[in-house]
Amino acid sequence: MITTDPSTSSRRAGARKPKRSLAPRANFVSRWLFPGALIGLAVATVMLGLNAKDLVLNSRDGNIAAALTDPAAPGFAAEVVPTPTLLVVQTTDKGEMVSAAILSLASADGGGTMLFFPSDLLVKLPTGDSSTLAKVYADAGPQGEIALRRLLTRMIDADIDSSVNIGSKALEELVRPVAPLQYFLRDNVRTVQNGVTVTLLRSGQVSISTVEQVQAATEILGPGEASVNRTARQVAFWQAWFDALHKVADKSTVLPAINAPLVRFAKSFGTGTTYLEQAPFTETVVKGLTVLVADPNAIAKIADRMIPYPVAYEPGARLLVEVRNGVGDLTRNEPMNRKIVDASGQIVVLGNTEAFGVATSSVVFYDEELRTRVEAFAKAIGLPAPQFVDRPGSSIEVTVTIGANFTS
Repeated sequence: MITTDPSTSSRRAGARKPKRSLAPRANFVSRWLFPGALIGLAVATVMLGLNAKDLVLNSRDGNIAAALTDPAAPGFAAEVVPTPTLLVVQTTDKGEMVSAAILSLASADGGGTMLFFPSDLLVKLPTGDSSTLAKVYADAGPQGEIALRRLLTRMIDADIDSSVNIGSKALEELVRPVAPLQYFLRDNVRTVQNGVTVTLLRSGQVSISTVEQVQAATEILGPGEASVNRTARQVAFWQAWFDALHKVADKSTVLPAINAPLVRFAKSFGTGTTYLEQAPFTETVVKGLTVLVADPNAIAKIADRMIPYPVAYEPGARLLVEVRNGVGDLTRNEPMNRKIVDASGQIVVLGNTEAFGVATSSVVFYDEELRTRVEAFAKAIGLPAPQFVDRPGSSIEVTVTIGANFTS
């Protein structure tokens, strides 16, 4: 099942209507611009994943001018395609939530990060109350997937493109072409059947191929077992799948034509370097029971790393920022970009000034109503007080220019 939340379907959440439209988008693969690639002066345009449809016209006043294709050239500008993301929700045959995981892609060359959330993780709701993820999912009924996605996007301060719901049977179908998955299991997996505790998987080297084994590896929570143990098993299972994909040259031969969004991510995870980890939490005891409480600050730090070019989770949650390099040293982009994202900016355009040789970094904004917010933003990224320029209808809210005085 694939779910798209209509309230967050736009990849440019919060953008005002522009004076002129940007060039139309290309397909998913050909239109990727991973801005980190801009740090190499000699990087070829094709390596950036750019084509004519990605380029922002060389114009600041709405008039059409020639498009520039050299990312190191003065006046170059390109629309930034945000980091691709996906939410995977695993459920039982009864529809109960088992876990959630957020995936992000690293680059067009492959790789990415997968962040796991246990179902009993206690999180703060927008109302100020607290609830486990499983309860949020269950209380929303048929809209559980969307409710969970909305909550997690707020937690990571970034939109999630789409979500998929998957059970043990579907997981087995996905991994079947490279089964059996072989990896090390730290603890026995047990369950209670007819009042008797039985061992489904023994600790040590395991070989997973059947639906029942997939269920034991990723879904079963044994008597008295902490949910973090199950999450650790899930991490091991998914890592084993990605490791198996790494061994196959033509991944299309071992990725079935189901769960298209997840398969697309799996192909990337089976190609480049992957990072799989559990969402950070603290433990507290309530009425004699150990409760896992989400650590929002630690989760946010991981999100900043795994989603370097985010989209606002709701309109206005992030300032829409254009970044211009004014010195021609593109190695300065990456540290500035990180500061901007950390300060709740959404980078929508990357480029260069019309001429290099800019001495001083600056912040310019185009809506007087945003003054207080932009002043705080400029301070957060370590730049002087912003300058206001009246530009009605601009789809860009802030322009950050990197000058020679900027150091990381």
